[in-house]
Order: sequence, then C-alpha cells, then structure tokens
Amino acid sequence: SSSYPLPPRWVEDRAVNDGFAMLRKINDHNAYIEALCESSVFAPKLRSERMRYCVGQSLRHRVFGNCVAIGWDPFCDASEGWITANGIDEVLEHGREQPFYHLLFEDGSNRYCSQENLSSNHGGGDCRGPVQHDLVGFFFVGFKMPGYHVLNDALRARCPEDEAASGALAEGEGVEAVGGRGGAASGAGREAQVDEGGGGGGAD
Repeated sequence: SSSYPLPPRWVEDRAVNDGFAMLRKINDHNAYIEALCESSVFAPKLRSERMRYCVGQSLRHRVFGNCVAIGWDPFCDASEGWITANGIDEVLEHGREQPFYHLLFEDGSNRYCSQENLSSNHGGGDCRGPVQHDLVGFFFVGFKMPGYHVLNDALRARCPEDEAASGALAEGEGVEAVGGRGGAASGAGREAQVDEGGGGGGAD
C-alpha cells in the first residue's frame, strides 16, 4: 500500500490543537496548585506542646523498628474510613486525639504512626544511625549525631521549628551524607496487622 504525506493545512491544524491541549493541561495544573495553596497545604507547620518528636529525628516503632519522621499532624488526619478500618479509636490508648507522624522505615515502607507507639530510644540509647530508605535523600541532606537527619530547604520551610526543637542545631559532631535516590503494645500489635493503600503505607 502507498502512503501519502498529510496536507500542510492538516499538519498545522493538528499542531495548533496539540498546543491548545497542552495549554489546558497547564491551566488545570496551575489551578490545582492554587487550590492547594489556598487550603494551606504548603503553609509552614508550627509545633504545639502536643508534639513529642520532630521531623528528621531518628525514632523507633514498637513493632516496625527504626524510622525517621518526615512530617506530622497534631491529630490523626486520615480519613474516617482509614481510622475505622485500622481500629485507631478502639486499639490505641489515645486514639485519634494524639499526634501522628509520617515515617520512613528501614524495611522500605512508609507509614502513618501514632505518637504512643514511638520512642526516641533503642535499647535504652539513642537511635544513632541514619535510617536506610530509598527516599531519605529526597527529604534530608545529611545526618548528625546523635540521631538527627539534616532537613533539606523544602522540608525546613515546611517545618521551620523542628530542627531547633529536636536539638539538631546544637553544636556537635559533623554531618555525614545520607543515602537514597535523591541524596548528593497491644495497640501496636493490632495496628501492625492492618494496612490500607499501596506503596508500603499502613496504619501504625
């Protein structure tokens, strides 16, 4: 069979249509970003006395082990369906009315965990090593003893009070690089059995 080139006018019309389609996508994207800004998604998060732990701090979960905090909410900010499916109000002593943390774990998972199931101690001492997780380099630029991951500029802007609250700004040992793709109790037992969503995330 023979093939023939499209008329120049058809080529021009298609290019124009593709251009307008791209502009519509850009406009939709900009509208989405503006909506997020208006809902304070990107606004700095200021700490309250309820917060026991800080972004960048090496922590340990009662079931899942060593982890690092990359975000927090003063109360459980998950959907009602997630809270019900994971028995948050039935299993945890403080239920949803306590801080919850976004965490990266050394088993490669990311989880949303209650404060009561976390500690900053490992066998009676500090969690002293950088957490090994592929995404650590997207949030942190280094690690400082004893147990502080150094926040990148974006995360520092999001959580401007956390480094000071954790003690990471105090004079101490030097900063070492961290890895990652982007880098230069009864309640706990029940939570561990229930996951919602994909990508390694779960209720903790």
